[in-house]
Amino acid sequence: MHGGVIFDVEAGPDTADIRFTAYFERNLRELKAPLPLTIFNKTWQDEAIVYHSKKKAKLETTDLEKQDYTGWPYPSEYTQSYLEWFVDHQGFHTVLIRICDYQKFAGWLLTHRRITDQIVIEDGFMTRLRYDINVWMNALARRVTLPDGRVSMANILILNKEIAQKAYGKARRYNELEFTENPYVLGGCRGSWGPATGKPPMKAVVGENKTVGNQQLLVKAVSNYSNNHQSSGQSQRDQEDQPKQSGSRPP
Repeated sequence: MHGGVIFDVEAGPDTADIRFTAYFERNLRELKAPLPLTIFNKTWQDEAIVYHSKKKAKLETTDLEKQDYTGWPYPSEYTQSYLEWFVDHQGFHTVLIRICDYQKFAGWLLTHRRITDQIVIEDGFMTRLRYDINVWMNALARRVTLPDGRVSMANILILNKEIAQKAYGKARRYNELEFTENPYVLGGCRGSWGPATGKPPMKAVVGENKTVGNQQLLVKAVSNYSNNHQSSGQSQRDQEDQPKQSGSRPP
């Protein structure tokens, strides 16, 4: 042993392709928020690793349990295209099996995705996206205590009617039900609008102070993220049927 480092030929390399910083790897293994689907884009992962390496010395002197995320900006889940959402979901499923060894929960994820398939057929992509995001926010934020005292992830195997109704109501209020693609994607018909409000941006006030550094990083991250999906994800999208347009309320 030299300098505290052990060199042993029995130490075979891990075959799992872990492409996350310590912050997100920890959240993955513990299934805790934040854990946005957009971090499963491989181009974003590579950029995050490079960005993290430049800040590593500072991060190593900080308690990760107490700090907020300060790494490479991740695109909002609300700006995923239909293709991006599908590829990211598949990436999450793969990571649950290969890195976390959560075989059972990976199965839950597939069942949850089939539930959202029905939503998109009946009420458009944005209703599906809003439902999916909110189900995951709840599942990651709250555990369920069972009668015997054990603590479990919330059941995502059945349609959460309350969340489905809220997702439908918001999509209807924002006139999103007829969209089979996300209108808020970069370059989309509502690309500059706020997905949380369903409204165009307010006019800037003359002389207003602006912090553009992080905004520029985010724009770059979103652009690279979208370009990566467009060039490599088409074959995965072909595995799903195209969503149909409709306006019926979720059951």
